Amino acid sequence: MYKQKASSLRPLLYVPPGCPDIFPGNDINPTPGSLLMTENYFYCAIADGEKMIFADQDGLTEYNSSPIFDPSQVSLINLYINGMIQPPFLYEVSKGMLRLKTEDAPRKEVTIVLQFIRIFLPAQL
Repeated sequence: MYKQKASSLRPLLYVPPGCPDIFPGNDINPTPGSLLMTENYFYCAIADGEKMIFADQDGLTEYNSSPIFDPSQVSLINLYINGMIQPPFLYEVSKGMLRLKTEDAPRKEVTIVLQFIRIFLPAQL
């Protein structure tokens, strides 16, 4: 379920019954009906046509690019290359690094966007 708080840009979610596994690295088991919050971050870079590994310093400051988060600290990660979502077996993420597992590097000037979504209980702020 999705609910938008009028006074906030941050969406609020209700805990779906039987779905406690959305909290990375925690033994949190919220009760159904609990209000959840989300944070959405983006790491943005531009391909040079050769690079297969991207690091925090490759992020575009003009787009307020986030660092590359440790996967254990976020709930979901999505990679978009040239606007197309990529299946998880084509890339590997670790703190500060994105490694592409494809045969070819993305073409020069293609956008690389790594999305991080964190779902949490408000008390964890």
